[in-house]
Amino acid sequence: MATYQAIAAVSAAIRGVLASAAIPEIAGAEFQVVNADSLQSPMADGVAVFLYRVTESAVIRTRRTLDLHYLINAWSADPIRQQLLLGWAIQVLDGTSILTPSLLNAASPGVFQPDESVQLMAETLAMQDESALWNAVRALQQPSAAYLARGVRIG
Repeated sequence: MATYQAIAAVSAAIRGVLASAAIPEIAGAEFQVVNADSLQSPMADGVAVFLYRVTESAVIRTRRTLDLHYLINAWSADPIRQQLLLGWAIQVLDGTSILTPSLLNAASPGVFQPDESVQLMAETLAMQDESALWNAVRALQQPSAAYLARGVRIG
């Protein structure tokens, strides 16, 4: 089982996957893990990883197995670039269905055991739920993609 640092390590791993896959067409883009306050004053150009919910896993029924719910947001003053960044981020994350121990431990070595991994998958977020989320963080709703990191075991 992972240490108490597991949630932060998953967020850093998702940011790292995006940053390491950057292509010339998105040169200059930032990649950040953000909180609700950051969404009120977002970065000028880039992709944000926003953890908005942590739940007990409904699929993996062992003690302290968590599911982490993320919104991936693209930001740019140019709407075409914003959409390009979001489409690129979706493509990258859809190609990364498993966060391996090397990815999970890149920012903080030793958080996950060598035999542990976390499943990453797209998640459907109802429009009403997404609108409520944006209202709660008091930011203007932006096009986003929802992802689920499943099977984070903390022990």
